[in-house]
Amino acid sequence: ALVISGNLVVRWASLPIPPGVIINGVVLSPGGLATVMRQLLKKVEAGRSRPLVSLGGLHPLVRTLTMPRLKRSLTAEAVQREMQRELPSPIGHYNISWQPLKSSKTETTVYALAVPNVELEGYMAAFKQAQVKPKSISLEALVVASALESNDAIVIGLNEEPGSKTP
Repeated sequence: ALVISGNLVVRWASLPIPPGVIINGVVLSPGGLATVMRQLLKKVEAGRSRPLVSLGGLHPLVRTLTMPRLKRSLTAEAVQREMQRELPSPIGHYNISWQPLKSSKTETTVYALAVPNVELEGYMAAFKQAQVKPKSISLEALVVASALESNDAIVIGLNEEPGSKTP
């Protein structure tokens, strides 16, 4: 966890996530992960409200899509349709996020991300048990970039311990 004020890291700490809490990117023990989050936030003297959370070990499908320029609501529908074509199972099994990268008069380029719901459910249960209300949840590199753009931020990185993957 990092506590950032202005452009400076003012406090940081790390704690290991016990073996078996996260396996192959799936949280098997939301209570165990919640305990680690509470301990970590206490260690860096940070509140539980509005941290930026980075999730490592996820297996997202990431695409950069270029499409005709549309109203935002229509762009959301178009992103859903385009991502459905790319996904190996029904779109309802995924959490789809996207954001525009650039627009011209005729087209928009978006960054789209699909994460299997099964990989997110345990994290969401852990946040609830730890009473942590994330401002955002992103992949690791994106959270660090967001934190650097913010005046004040609390960053929590939740990554599987090395060696905890099963074959």
